[in-house]
Amino acid sequence: SINDVEFISMGISAAQAALENGSVDAALLAGPAAYNAKQSGLHIVTTGKGVITPVIVTATSGEFYKKHKDVVEKFKKAQDEILDYIKANEDEALKFTAEETGLSIEAVNSMYPQYDFSSKITAEDIKALEATQEFMLESKMIEQKIDIKSLLLN
Repeated sequence: SINDVEFISMGISAAQAALENGSVDAALLAGPAAYNAKQSGLHIVTTGKGVITPVIVTATSGEFYKKHKDVVEKFKKAQDEILDYIKANEDEALKFTAEETGLSIEAVNSMYPQYDFSSKITAEDIKALEATQEFMLESKMIEQKIDIKSLLLN
């Protein structure tokens, strides 16, 4: 059970390093870190499949948004342009991703279908974020519930 482990909060890179150097017995990894861990012979104990649906969002504080709406809008526009470029130049984008992440092109090609690169937040995304929040509350990874919908830009 969750009571049988000591949870230490750390980012993915730190968790991967701690696992590799033996400072921890298990780590929560995702994306290239999880792929590389598996390739290096580490064992996957379990996944979040059936528990949570991963959703990655880009966020900023309300204070920053109020002061710098123009910067946020430029960022969103640039993100949409990049997504359009990826769609139009998929092979080149995947090759570039492999180079930048240090992964093989085979690894990038195998992981690419697992991701939804849309910049739009859907009703399913909100449900997934709410389910993840419930899981994190139950496992005491976070202490208080928030209204996820209230955080979204209209």
